[in-house]
Amino acid sequence: MTEDCFLTNKELYAAARFQADNLNRVTHPCGYQVSKFITMVMRSRSSKNTNQIGADPVLPEVYMVSDQAEALFKSDMFDDVKDRSTKIKFKAPSKDP
Repeated sequence: MTEDCFLTNKELYAAARFQADNLNRVTHPCGYQVSKFITMVMRSRSSKNTNQIGADPVLPEVYMVSDQAEALFKSDMFDDVKDRSTKIKFKAPSKDP
């Protein structure tokens, strides 16, 4: 993972699942229900920051995936991934009989 990527694909899939499964919802101004669930990721600080006096060894990062990511998860559109990538993968469209 690079520093330009906020969440890996697996972390994004997990966050979308947690938000979709969370029952604590509020009404969006457009009228639909949205999750209030947040995801916290604990990451090690880079080596240049760990030498600071009093610096914490980990940096908490808090995220909430978009309504669109939650809807993609609910629709089972994300494909299973085997690695920690910075790219997401969608399932191939099924052929209608």
